[in-house]
Amino acid sequence: MKKIVYIVLLSAVVMMTGCGAYYNPQSVRMPLVSQKGELVVDANVPLAAWSAVISSEAIHKHDFSIRSCFYNASATYAFADHWAAQLSSRYFFDFRHEAMVGWYAPLGEQATVEVYGGYGYAKCSRGEGTSEYGYYRRKQSGCAQTFFLQGDIGFPSYKPKWCKRCAFTAGVGLRIGGVYCDWVTRNFDHVYDSEAGVYVLSQTGSSDGWSLRYEIQPMLKLGFGGERLKLEAAAGLSDLGGWEGPRYEPLTASLTLSYSVPLLRKKRSM
Repeated sequence: MKKIVYIVLLSAVVMMTGCGAYYNPQSVRMPLVSQKGELVVDANVPLAAWSAVISSEAIHKHDFSIRSCFYNASATYAFADHWAAQLSSRYFFDFRHEAMVGWYAPLGEQATVEVYGGYGYAKCSRGEGTSEYGYYRRKQSGCAQTFFLQGDIGFPSYKPKWCKRCAFTAGVGLRIGGVYCDWVTRNFDHVYDSEAGVYVLSQTGSSDGWSLRYEIQPMLKLGFGGERLKLEAAAGLSDLGGWEGPRYEPLTASLTLSYSVPLLRKKRSM
């Protein structure tokens, strides 16, 4: 247990993600497990979150986007031959929690293929401001739910002949599903209060809406390191099928440390 906790803490490195969006797709998660009893954990911290918190200008403007804490982590466990489950969670601009269960199988000596079905829930919000006078700020909040199928294929730990201690990770994946969002938009003006002699925020309008869209997200992951501990870069591009709701950032990208714990040392088999 101490080893797992140490690895999770060690894995807190940079993640790059879209800033200020109402809906952010989940970060790329391709576990690529290969045997029963295997546990894959990873964690990272959004780079943009650090930038927002240390920005004195944003703090003085009471930016809606600022959060006092943030994280992004996942754990995948192969609980049976050919069956695995993953839980993931993040907090930055929105809360998002996701669970998926699926089937995996080795391909040849070092490759693996997997298919998952899952559900995700996000509590979303974003805000923006313009000039000091006139229209000042808009805030959107609501929730998003996703149902999806995800297929991945790749090498969880490919060992080249020219380096016995080296191992590479390479994988491609495709997620297809639906996204249901409902939101509320509130507009604020920076209005002068003559009695108090100061400018105050005053809500001038509110509207709500909902949208049901399909989502297609191709994904790519590349990594390098040892057999178990690797530095991995991943990217995904989400298409919400003619999205007409609040703005969203379609691109997700991450740089993270991932560790695979072989709880049961067992030879790969078909």
